[in-house]
Amino acid sequence: MNEHLIIIGAIVKTFVLKWFRINCFLNIQAEVMVVSIWIKLAAWLFYLLSLAALIYYIVLIARKTTLHEQFHYIRFNTAVATLGALTSIFSTEFKHPKEACRILACFIHYFYLALGAWFIMEAHALYAAVLYGVIGGRERCYLLIGWGEAFLPRLATLP
Repeated sequence: MNEHLIIIGAIVKTFVLKWFRINCFLNIQAEVMVVSIWIKLAAWLFYLLSLAALIYYIVLIARKTTLHEQFHYIRFNTAVATLGALTSIFSTEFKHPKEACRILACFIHYFYLALGAWFIMEAHALYAAVLYGVIGGRERCYLLIGWGEAFLPRLATLP
């Protein structure tokens, strides 16, 4: 008789634990979904604020002719690469077919590589300006390396 009670007790214990885990999981999932909506709204708000600030910066440098020199030119291209990466990431928040997701992944990868290349170009330009006094004259070289370097990994992954 004791054996039957032990088996029945184990079955009840297993059932109660499974019910408790499922209930806890459902409650936690419901709480997470409520939080995730607020997080998404906050993320979209900050995406839009970042986009507005980048667009303002790009337009400012493009329109002011007094800012058309090597360092602002590099920062202009850095802002364009950041804008491309940010819009690519923001567009992943919406549902897309599988092929569109692959294209977006390529854009994100390219723009982040270009962003890194522009940071390297700015570091080199600042280094050359401080140590050797070289300011200007290398915009075409920087343009080729900054936007062209990011294509190399993309070319290597083509089928």
